[in-house]
Amino acid sequence: MTRVAVAPSKFARGLDATGRRVSADYEVLDLTDALTRIYPTDAHLVTYVIPGATHQPRINKPGLAFAPAIPEVGVLFCDVDNAEHAEWTDALMARAREEDDSLPVLASAGVYYTLHGRRIVQPLATPIAVSAVEAYLVRWLRDLENAGIAVDWACRDWTRHFRLPHVWRSRRAYRSPRVALDRMRPIVLASIPFVAEPTESVAAGERPTPRALPNVDWTHDVPPSWQPKVARIAKAVGAVDSEWHSLFLALAGGLLARGVPPEHLPALCRAISLATLIDTRTGDREASARSTVQRKLSGQRVSGFAELRRRYRGVADAIDEVLASGAEARVRAHARETASLTIPPLSETMTALDAAIRDAPDGLTLISAECGLGKTQSAIRVATERAGRRHAHAGVVGARAPLQSKTAISVDKTALAMQIATDLRRAGADVKRLFGPLSVYREDGRPECRYHTVAKPLVEGGQSLKLLFCERRGGTRCEQYDSCLARRGVDGPDDARIAVGPHALLTKLQAEAGTTGLLVIDEPPALLETLTFTLKQLDAALAARSMFEVRYAAAMTPALRALRHWTAETAELERVVDPKDAVRSGVSAIDAMDIASACIAVDVERSGDIATDALACVRSAISDTARSTAPPIQLAQMHTARRSPSLAENLGAASKVLNALRFVLTTEERVAARVEERGSERALVLTHARTDLADAVRRVGATVVLDANADLHALVLEKVVGYAPPSHRFHAPDGAPIERTLLRTGSATRTSWLFQRRMVVSPQVLALLRRVLEWASADGDARSLGLVTFRPLAIAIQLARAPDDPTLRAAWSIVGRGRHEVMCKQLAATLAKWTGDLRVGHYGAVRGLDSMKEVDCLATLGDPWPNLGVVQHDVEFLGLTETWKKRTEAMCRAELEQAHGRLRVVHRTRPARALHVGNMLPGGSGWAEGRVEMVRRSAGRPRNEAAMTCEEVRAAVDALGGLRKTAAKAECALATIVRYANGERATPAAMAVVLQELVAHETGEERRAG
Repeated sequence: MTRVAVAPSKFARGLDATGRRVSADYEVLDLTDALTRIYPTDAHLVTYVIPGATHQPRINKPGLAFAPAIPEVGVLFCDVDNAEHAEWTDALMARAREEDDSLPVLASAGVYYTLHGRRIVQPLATPIAVSAVEAYLVRWLRDLENAGIAVDWACRDWTRHFRLPHVWRSRRAYRSPRVALDRMRPIVLASIPFVAEPTESVAAGERPTPRALPNVDWTHDVPPSWQPKVARIAKAVGAVDSEWHSLFLALAGGLLARGVPPEHLPALCRAISLATLIDTRTGDREASARSTVQRKLSGQRVSGFAELRRRYRGVADAIDEVLASGAEARVRAHARETASLTIPPLSETMTALDAAIRDAPDGLTLISAECGLGKTQSAIRVATERAGRRHAHAGVVGARAPLQSKTAISVDKTALAMQIATDLRRAGADVKRLFGPLSVYREDGRPECRYHTVAKPLVEGGQSLKLLFCERRGGTRCEQYDSCLARRGVDGPDDARIAVGPHALLTKLQAEAGTTGLLVIDEPPALLETLTFTLKQLDAALAARSMFEVRYAAAMTPALRALRHWTAETAELERVVDPKDAVRSGVSAIDAMDIASACIAVDVERSGDIATDALACVRSAISDTARSTAPPIQLAQMHTARRSPSLAENLGAASKVLNALRFVLTTEERVAARVEERGSERALVLTHARTDLADAVRRVGATVVLDANADLHALVLEKVVGYAPPSHRFHAPDGAPIERTLLRTGSATRTSWLFQRRMVVSPQVLALLRRVLEWASADGDARSLGLVTFRPLAIAIQLARAPDDPTLRAAWSIVGRGRHEVMCKQLAATLAKWTGDLRVGHYGAVRGLDSMKEVDCLATLGDPWPNLGVVQHDVEFLGLTETWKKRTEAMCRAELEQAHGRLRVVHRTRPARALHVGNMLPGGSGWAEGRVEMVRRSAGRPRNEAAMTCEEVRAAVDALGGLRKTAAKAECALATIVRYANGERATPAAMAVVLQELVAHETGEERRAG
């Protein structure tokens, strides 16, 4: 019977050279049983098993001498990744199944598919000791590779973990799409001679005898896939003028460091030597590679990649290029695709853009226009031209506008709508601007609505401003009803043929366009709307339900209680369900009196199905007790709320919850509910499509969606309208020379800079910021720099430049870790390197930002990845054919394109420089291969190097009052602090900053107390 060892995860502590005791977390199971079980955890297996054990510990190679017996391996595992780590498609799956069934080398193997590839399983007739098994693994992997299978050579390590087919990963249940074990049978392997056979383990505390290493089974031929790589490296080697002996030693060590299998190395070095056409010592290069491998395997020091980069940068760059990671390969592929674009002159592009908007047919049309091209101005020109049309017959006089003369333009900001209205009036066109009354402010900065403070939370909760404050349901009108400039929500003549307004008024703008007019949606909002309510917010809504009309509150109570109970008690986080099913699941825990009261309130006859009654109560309550879609507030409560901001805040929050619950339980559209952990409490997440946007793109008449990244919306909108809408793409050349640079680094991400969800200005962050400032300073003529980064870092930079600003200090207390004085001091020293003008913005708030269009340099710092879980959920909700990973990359690239679009390069007349620090290449034709200098960040502090020594951590612990108090103040687990203090785990830079700031704060408090 073939056995493996299974653990709940791959993070158990293992036996190591210290010989310390570890728990036996791994259960020994039959191979078939292990591969077919469904696990409630992220279960992984190891192939080594201690003979006779039912449970065993994890074993690391340095701890093998302390194992109770020599472990044995009875099965060989191999990972086969899809090209570029892609997720499965039907075509990819079909090719893989054909390969599984046809290759003789897989005739006795089992296989199961993972998220991005598949795993081959080959049982052995006779188990092999772990000290000898790697030679057999290497030979088997090479047989697979020779058969055309793209094996992962990291699987040659006998300690490697393998995730099982059916597990819980990424906070959701994962099931392998295919587990094929019917042909799996043990095979007999031909023996391989070794220098020494394994010996028994020594007793704990004795010095283990070093084990002899197996001979390396060298390969003699270079795989076909390596031929172009060899040619590229040889070209770089040929450009080196110095002696080549040291070069090839560093080359061998660098290739090993980049994951080249040791048995391939001599053949590769020989092939590289021959490919140079001028090297006369090919035999020496091969011998040097063999000695490098032997030294590496015996634990001796060899030249690594850092040495290669320091002395032979061109060769190191060539290796980086041919062994590019999946992310880098995608960057280069995108650059090549963009570089192939043919960009016509600007005048031709603008003419074609105007025509595409003007001649849009009935139905939806997508137009993708590069940032800064002027798509909004094009829409203004077309709207002005349409508004000037006359009736077909000269004698026609009437109130109706001519056909095809109306245009409605929807934009993402009220300020942009005001600017468009101003531009249209300057062009001589009559325009009607729609707005929300709360968006109107006087010249002195005060809001026009006298009830702005109390009305805002209520309007956000779905209440009607006009009904509750202007008309005053059940009372007299507002005192400023006749003189208020905001009440009507319209600015301009009623008969104007052009209407403009924000996306929030999309339904009204659609009505203004009519069935024969043109509706232009400029940079549309996301189709999906996500509402998140924590348990505290649900409880607050329950507590506030008495403030709403009695019958409505009674009818809504059962559903609200049921949804709250389901959120608190469900065991499967992020499991997506229909909200109606969630209510039915939670109704059993509700007091029957609530159901009875609700039924009486809306005259619903009791039946045996309580869940059905609860849903019936909600529907009846909406139709019988609500005058509008908003929850009806009691008149007395509304009268008090007009004078009490705190009561208005509570009413608005409760109204938002009740309004959302009413919608999701009564709509016929699809709605999804799931539960997530938000910090220390649970939250209910509701997702549904925006009805106003869906109705707008499905309307009768011509609708044009304008966006710099319209391709992102194409698949989504195709799902909504039911057909593939016509699309146009417009690119434009730079108006002036733009020098673009990509500084590649994998550490410039939001999660890398956060510690427990809050920003830490760590040494890594400061180092990258210094690189940006040094890059900007390299141009002696540069006097201004625009910097776009994540919002927490943008706030930190702004606060460092204005440390007394109370608004920025309050914002930092929410998004940042540590005292702002310490953070400001650190950043101020770094920012002092730049003496010119610095303008700071943050991702998510750059659209329409013109303050950077005249800067000399613009830099983006960090890759603005969207929330991966949200994108994955949205893709599943919409049933898109594209993968969530591909969509997240496109969204990241689009946000970077928007940020770099602030330079307005299309219409720019002065040269400029642009830099991105991160792993992704911004979108746009300007960031194409051949137009971008790609620079890899030089090696800095290794990730596993401690930012504080054990002694420094212990001193911090003593200053903070001990281990438990330190863990509480640092908001981390006690075991984590213990590991840092004992040196079992390297203290990361973020934690070092937190501990240092806590000690500084504690010391300051003691001094003040003294």
